[in-house]
Amino acid sequence: MLHLLELETGARPKEVQRIPPGTMDLFVEIGTICRDVDGFLVERGKAISPAVEGATVHAEVRSGRSNCCAPGKGGTPDAKRW
Repeated sequence: MLHLLELETGARPKEVQRIPPGTMDLFVEIGTICRDVDGFLVERGKAISPAVEGATVHAEVRSGRSNCCAPGKGGTPDAKRW
């Protein structure tokens, strides 16, 4: 992107800075989580009945890929929603 800005303006923009490696790792992790959530929502949207939808959510929680029932996340581990 920096290269394209340099070509377009003829000079290096002053406000462009390098991103620290830790920040780049954070963005990669956030992107991975977003991709996983997108996949989960697609699968959940394919559910043909409330029972199948419940089983999908239950499988996500049991596999550890979802923390919707973790303390402070809006649910309780013993909630009987499905």
